[in-house]
Amino acid sequence: MPKMRYHLCFLLCASSSAQGAVLPPWRRDMSHFSIGTSSSSSTRASALAEKRAGWEYGPSIAGNTAFYPAGSIGGPVAKAQGDSLEAFQDELSVKNDADAKAAQASIVAVSTFGRLILEIFA
Repeated sequence: MPKMRYHLCFLLCASSSAQGAVLPPWRRDMSHFSIGTSSSSSTRASALAEKRAGWEYGPSIAGNTAFYPAGSIGGPVAKAQGDSLEAFQDELSVKNDADAKAAQASIVAVSTFGRLILEIFA
C-alpha cells in the first residue's frame, strides 16, 4: 500500500505543468478598492457608525425564532422584503386556485369515478 501512495504522488506531481510554475500569477485591477487614508478615516468611521446604528437586530416577528432586522435602515428593508414576498404569495395563490378549479372541472368531465369522489369530499 505505501508503494501505491508514492505512485499516486508521482502522478500528481508529474501531471502539473512546468510552465504553470514559472508564470506570474494573474492579477486583477484592484485600484477601485481602497483601505482609506488618515484624512478620510473620521469620515469613514462616522459613516460606519451611522450604518451600524441604523441596522440592528431585534426580536423576531414570528415568535421565538431568529432575530429580525430592525432600526432606521433594517426595519424598512425588512418591510420591503416582506411586502414583496406577500405580493408574490398572493399571485401564486390566485394561480393555484385557478389550477385547482381547472383540474376539478377536468376530473368531473372525464370520469364518473371523479364525480363520485368530488361528491363524497365536497
